[in-house]
Amino acid sequence: MPYDHLSQAERRVIEKKNEAGESQAAIARLLGRSESTISREFSRNPRSTYSAYLAQVRYERAREKCTYTKFSNQKLLQYILDKLSDYWSPDQIAGRLPLDHPNDQTMRISLESIYEHIF
Repeated sequence: MPYDHLSQAERRVIEKKNEAGESQAAIARLLGRSESTISREFSRNPRSTYSAYLAQVRYERAREKCTYTKFSNQKLLQYILDKLSDYWSPDQIAGRLPLDHPNDQTMRISLESIYEHIF
């Protein structure tokens, strides 16, 4: 079963039930979530001071960090696009980058990241 991130509404329920003294297991059952999901939420946002609003803000900030991509480096992106248009494989591109740019650490990327960008 795929994991869905907690919604803001679920975080409000967690906050209210936590204030009422409900257990993690009871909150998890109410939300139809795994108890470990609630446990992780409390490990990221201390149970004693849990705030749905602050938890949501922390979540959104963490998600923003995850969306960073190496393709914001236009030089790297152009290199990859040029090689792809020459029918190079992602493996060939990733392997060739350190040879063509030995002193530029910003010109490094894994073949998995190239495939991810393609798809």
